[in-house]
Amino acid sequence: MRSQLLMGGISVKNKKGRRITVWLPKDDKPPRDDEIGGFAVLNGWPVTVGEKTFHLMSIDCDGKSAVTALKKLSLSTRLPQTVAFSSGRPSRCQYLFLVPEDIALSIHTRKIRTGKDEQLEFRWKGQISVLPPSIHPETGRYRWRRSIRSNQIAIAPAWAIQVMQGRITQGFERSSSKVKPTRAAGTVKIPIQGSETQKAIALLEHIAPDFADDYWDWIKIG
Repeated sequence: MRSQLLMGGISVKNKKGRRITVWLPKDDKPPRDDEIGGFAVLNGWPVTVGEKTFHLMSIDCDGKSAVTALKKLSLSTRLPQTVAFSSGRPSRCQYLFLVPEDIALSIHTRKIRTGKDEQLEFRWKGQISVLPPSIHPETGRYRWRRSIRSNQIAIAPAWAIQVMQGRITQGFERSSSKVKPTRAAGTVKIPIQGSETQKAIALLEHIAPDFADDYWDWIKIG
């Protein structure tokens, strides 16, 4: 699984004094090793488990009010144990899940504003998730809550799929997958079908899967 995430990832460039940005081949030149700020995965990227194909999806809780909203949507049931990580800020956590291929075309990114500067987001194609130990502009780095080394990525719960299918719509905004790149702390929206994205993925495909065994090797890709 780690090697498959590597193949679907993008290196993250850290510019001193600026927020994290994604480096793409259209840039004048690749970033130096000391400029690489971390590693991110593409939501919607296909991965194979056994003989079945799934796609990566993430749920991002951004603030205490987002945690409350998550509990309401899940009817207070616990999330499946899965890979999780955080910026280290209070009540901030992101969870990785797998979506079965046969329903992948029926879901979209969804987000709900839950409070001032806080939201609950179900991330899909057109967005990336920055993984630990990548640099975070406020807390220094991202941290694992449940490490990918010792935890499997779980299948997304049914209620989360229903949210992303639009069956639960009150208070939600639908985010298009065709969005322009934006700069944000920890998340950068990019067009999943864009040629530059495909070039970025292609750059990673020559890296041997063995590199996935050492995360510090991941962040030197560029």
